[in-house]
Amino acid sequence: MNTKEVDWLTLRERQDHRSRSAELAKQFASQVTPNSTVADLACGTGSNVRFLRPMFSKDPRWLCVDNDSAALAKAKSILPESNIAFMQLDLASQMSSLTADCSAALTVSAFLDMTSADWLDQLANLCRDKPLLAALSSDGRFEWDPVDSHDEAIRQQLVSFQCSDKGFGPALGPYAARYLAEQLQHTGHQVTLSPSDWRLEPMDAGTITFMVESIAKRICTMNTDIPIDDWLATRKHQVESGELNLTVGHVDLLALPQR
Repeated sequence: MNTKEVDWLTLRERQDHRSRSAELAKQFASQVTPNSTVADLACGTGSNVRFLRPMFSKDPRWLCVDNDSAALAKAKSILPESNIAFMQLDLASQMSSLTADCSAALTVSAFLDMTSADWLDQLANLCRDKPLLAALSSDGRFEWDPVDSHDEAIRQQLVSFQCSDKGFGPALGPYAARYLAEQLQHTGHQVTLSPSDWRLEPMDAGTITFMVESIAKRICTMNTDIPIDDWLATRKHQVESGELNLTVGHVDLLALPQR
C-alpha cells in the first residue's frame, strides 16, 4: 500500500462512519458473547474495527486480517491494544487458512464488490453458523447534482471496471452484496440489507475532488470516446464553486444464523 492509498483510506473513513448503518452494527455486536473473537477480513488500516468497537458492551477479541503489510502496520500503530491480533493473509488464495473456529463472528467493510461468486461462496460457507456484517458494498450508483450529460456513460464504464478481476476471479461488483445475501439465506441466515450511501456535499470538497480525479483517471484507461477532460474540468469547477453534490450508492448486509 502506497502513501496515496493510505491517505485515501484516511480520507474516506469519515464518510464511511457517517454513512453506514449503526443499527445493523449494534445488532451484530449483540450476537457476540464476551471473550469471543471477531475476525475483520480485509481490515486495511482498521477503520471497521474503530467503528464497531463502541457498539459492544464489552470489547471482544479481534483478529484483523489483510494481505497488505503496510496497512497492517498502520492498523497496529493505531490499535495497539492487547485484545487485537493481526494476520497477514492473501484472502484470494488462502481463504482456507481461516478455519471455522478462528472466530465467533465475521465482518468486512468496503470489500465484497471486489470479489467473485466463487469467493463469496467460500465466505458463506465460512460463516455458516456465524453472524456476518458486511458494510459499505458498492451497488453501482453514482448520482450527481447537477447532472452532466456524460454521467451515465461514465457510470456504466465504472460498473464494467468494478466487474473486472481484482485477484479473486471475475468480480460481481455492484451485485456482490445481493448475491451473498442469497447464499446466506440458503444456509439458514436471516439477512437484512440496509442502504449506506455516501452523500457528499460541498463541505466534502476534498473527498469529491479525489473522486472526480480518480474517476477521470480510470476512464482514461478504458476504450471509450467520453470527453473525460471536459467532464473533469466542469466537475472541478463545480467543486471549487461549492455547487457539486454526489451520492455514491452502498449497501450494508447483516446475516444472523438461526439458533
